[in-house]
Amino acid sequence: MSDEDFSTLPDGWIFTNLSELGTLINGDRGKNYPSKNAFVEIGIPFINAGHLQNGNIRFSDMNYITKEHFDILGSGKIQQNDILYCLRGSLGKAAIVKNIDQGAIASSLVIIRPSGATTSKYLFNFLVSPLGKVEISKFDNGSAQPNLSGKSVSEYSVPLAPLNEQKRIADKLDRLLAKVDNCRERLDRIPLILKHFRQSVLLIATSGQLTQDWRGENSNLESAKTFLQNISAKIKISYNDALNIDDLPENWSITNFGAVVSNIRGGSTAVPQDEPTEFPILRSSSVRPGFVDFKDVRYLSEKDSQNKFNYLCEDDLLFTRLSGSLDYVANCARVKSLNIQNIQYPDRLFRARVIPPMNASYCEFVFASPLVRKQIIEGVKSSAGHQRVSIGDITSQLIPIAPIIEQQEIVRRVEKLFDFADRLEARYQTARAQIDKLTPALLAKAFQGELVPQDPTDETAADLLTRIQQARANPENHPPKQPKTPRKPPSPKITMLNRKDIETSHLADILKNNGTLTAESLWNISKLSIDDFYDQLKDEELQGLLKETIAETSNSLRLLEAI
Repeated sequence: MSDEDFSTLPDGWIFTNLSELGTLINGDRGKNYPSKNAFVEIGIPFINAGHLQNGNIRFSDMNYITKEHFDILGSGKIQQNDILYCLRGSLGKAAIVKNIDQGAIASSLVIIRPSGATTSKYLFNFLVSPLGKVEISKFDNGSAQPNLSGKSVSEYSVPLAPLNEQKRIADKLDRLLAKVDNCRERLDRIPLILKHFRQSVLLIATSGQLTQDWRGENSNLESAKTFLQNISAKIKISYNDALNIDDLPENWSITNFGAVVSNIRGGSTAVPQDEPTEFPILRSSSVRPGFVDFKDVRYLSEKDSQNKFNYLCEDDLLFTRLSGSLDYVANCARVKSLNIQNIQYPDRLFRARVIPPMNASYCEFVFASPLVRKQIIEGVKSSAGHQRVSIGDITSQLIPIAPIIEQQEIVRRVEKLFDFADRLEARYQTARAQIDKLTPALLAKAFQGELVPQDPTDETAADLLTRIQQARANPENHPPKQPKTPRKPPSPKITMLNRKDIETSHLADILKNNGTLTAESLWNISKLSIDDFYDQLKDEELQGLLKETIAETSNSLRLLEAI
């Protein structure tokens, strides 16, 4: 989107530079910029780019500076309704200052303080709109790291509507975007619901509940124990408490996974390379629960590809040996649809082959089941920043075994239910993508003059700017200034208190008399130095005399109250 796309603006609109619409204030970068010793746990907010989130200021990990350091800052002090705009890193992030009495910005931000020609909401919505993103691309002078300057932001070309129309646009956007956010929030519950659904399916499948009706119609089945005996397996344990399964079907058994495995081993130890050869090898990240990504590969030389046991076959089971996250260690996936006939696996994966007619798909579902997954996680070992399992951990893992024919029925039913969940997830992804397009589409319409109707009686944007410029150029035409209020004589110097001179409940007593206060307000009343105040606060919290609460406001202000 460019200015040409907006060349036909509605009547009464004009393009103007952002510098005509407000004052830009950079953060203090001089000698007074806060050093490490200026930061405290209780003080005045010091906001950087990472604190801007979804148009708001996030206070969960806010930095704070002392009042002494705040007072000596040369610039970068915020006011209500200022717009904070990101100059480095995540360009285009912005937020409007609300419910903050005092604060300062880091040099990664710039303050945009709107003048009488525009409103904070209108200008904020422009900055985060598609047209605002285009302005970023014009002025971004960063190389490795995206970078803007306050001067370049002041040169942004802004489509300016009449002031009354700006207010109508901002109000309409507030209503519509709130509905979009509500819809997005509801949609985003679906992945978690589907995750719980799949886990529930696996739980009932591997405990016999999923095929309970089927067993009633097929009572003459060979038991799993008979199958295990036929393959000369040694059943390590056969009581249901081993996996906390209530009412395991009579013809099921519990055994260690090694009893049904003909072979399990690690893969190639050769160091792979990124340059393609005729010998692809999977990466450890290619294996996720129930899925092998055959595109996630590196390559080996012909010399390192002579071991035939390092090649995969259909229905092999792959296990991740180690990972930095518990969620990904010991993931199990069956090799299927092996279009690439010659693909190897690394030593960071284990490959297991089950004894026919044992069903590999059934085993894959067993290892993804909450029943087994919980036991695996409890046995995971940690070293060098990785969570890891051994071949012995996998083969000794106890698993529930159903009769072979029932395994096939379980696989059929699970795949049918998972296919249903996959279709729902695909519909969610489509809907989510459409929702993500709504916000930029609404913002684009807003700055094309298509969101609200025009009112021919509104003062045009050109007349508004001319009037403001004339007022600046002719100060004698300004309304007479109100006479200055005589300066009050300086207040007597406040005598600071020492902790040895106060009661152990000093701060709690203040809160009882004054009600809930911010930490800064409580500090001002306490007459303590910042260090004494912080120490006293910790002592009274430990004594249970006061506590911290979160205000029910958009910025989640931290408050203190007496108990």
